[in-house]
Amino acid sequence: RSAKYHDDRCTHHDRSEEDFREDLPADDWRGRHPRFTGENFARNLGLAETVKTIAAELGCTPAQLALAWVLRQENVSSAIIGASRPEQVDDNAGASGVELSADMISEIDRILDGVTRFE
Repeated sequence: RSAKYHDDRCTHHDRSEEDFREDLPADDWRGRHPRFTGENFARNLGLAETVKTIAAELGCTPAQLALAWVLRQENVSSAIIGASRPEQVDDNAGASGVELSADMISEIDRILDGVTRFE
């Protein structure tokens, strides 16, 4: 395990699951999906904080880091990226300039192990 990004990530947030649910429309599937409830919710918030830290170190946004990482996966040839505002389109395009070393990709893979799967 990396000492740089410690593994007690669930303590790096100040948003509750209840806050999250209150912000969702009543028919939003995320309010019922196991990935967004209970221990998974807390773990995902911690992972998001870790991604923010890495992105800040690389001088990019978390969204840019996420897109750069996905597009550098061996079995991914393209990605369909959504945006609801023009500034999101600009941010997404900025992912093309994010440089990720093999070591950084491996570190992100390790951090997200068990959360993401490309099969």
